[in-house]
Amino acid sequence: MAKYGISAEVGMVLNARSFSVIPLRVAARPLGAIWISSQDPHVTTESERRIFQSFGEQASLSLDAALLLDQTNRRARQLETSAQVSNAAGQILELDQLLPQIVDLVRTSFNYDHAQIFLMDDRDEYAVLRASTGEAGERMLAAHHRLAKGSSSVIGQVIVTGRPVIAQDTSAQGVVHAPNVFLPLTRSEMALPLILKGRVIGAFDVQSNQSNAFTQDDIAALTTLAAQISIAIENANLYEAAQDQADRMGLLFQVTSAAAAASTVREALQSAADTLYRSFNARAIGVYVKRVYQDHLGASREALEVEAVAGFGIENDEVMTVRIGSLPDDALLRAAEKHTVSVFNNLDRVPTYRRMSPGSRSAAIVPLVGAGELLGVIVVEGNEINEFPREVVQAAANAVEFANRGRADQPAA
Repeated sequence: MAKYGISAEVGMVLNARSFSVIPLRVAARPLGAIWISSQDPHVTTESERRIFQSFGEQASLSLDAALLLDQTNRRARQLETSAQVSNAAGQILELDQLLPQIVDLVRTSFNYDHAQIFLMDDRDEYAVLRASTGEAGERMLAAHHRLAKGSSSVIGQVIVTGRPVIAQDTSAQGVVHAPNVFLPLTRSEMALPLILKGRVIGAFDVQSNQSNAFTQDDIAALTTLAAQISIAIENANLYEAAQDQADRMGLLFQVTSAAAAASTVREALQSAADTLYRSFNARAIGVYVKRVYQDHLGASREALEVEAVAGFGIENDEVMTVRIGSLPDDALLRAAEKHTVSVFNNLDRVPTYRRMSPGSRSAAIVPLVGAGELLGVIVVEGNEINEFPREVVQAAANAVEFANRGRADQPAA
């Protein structure tokens, strides 16, 4: 009986005095068994054996056909899901819209209890949840759920190894699985790496409330889906980069167009400051130009003098001239000397920065450099913490520098 998954205890529970077990199999491949029992003693006759055998053969064929049909239908759903993912990836280029649609499709089509997608953070240290199904998914997203690379979770191991990790029974000892308070009923979990250009960028995770939920067909189909998801993410990133480039070119056009209408360098820089102020929705904009002057002893000195400002009624004479070398700890001077963009996400943590506007909470300092020499500085101050992405600020600097270059031979006033 054990051969067919039936223990002697079953007979005791059913109070069986006699029973017959009819094996179900096709081409020596076991499918299951039929149990026939009675609470009365009975000796099976040869005629009954033949009937049982015939019934078993017919039941085996019917069961095998049903299993094949179910497998075919399941495979068809998987192929349809793959096609739907490809279609969505071709039409939706915003990850915040695309990824939730993908996990919903997979959960429904494969009849899993949960599906989710993680992407690595900028430091490649944590897998951050980006899309997750159901109420549990909403709660995890709200909690900013993340898992450390290399942690003892399915996701953590997938990220560090770059290979699929499957936990067919999460209750089994030694199985890689980190219990999740949001998904307490999970009994099996499978995660596959999302790989781009040889680098693991995230993980695709599915879970079931049943143990041993994943077949070889599931693994093959989900591996294909993981590759599709990786390509979709790459396409979305390329689209975002193209949009950013278009925005930068638009900003360049706005600044240079305004500068072209000006008759002096000062007017051109003021037009640039006004344009940046509107484009960034900034609190204050200041454009400094490096000047050479003589001190009271006749020695040559350098200073950053404000040439143009915009924002909250700030006037040029209200912004301090910064003498180069006079304040070695001054945040503006130190940023200017590095010749690279410096972004201060929280000015409360930068005591050496002198605000143009008292209410500013963040700032970006962008040196204008020509032939390796400092020509000036753009200062952008924001109303909120973490307001300025570095690449956008750099694009603004390029626009102002380009506009100023075209006016370099014009009088300053």
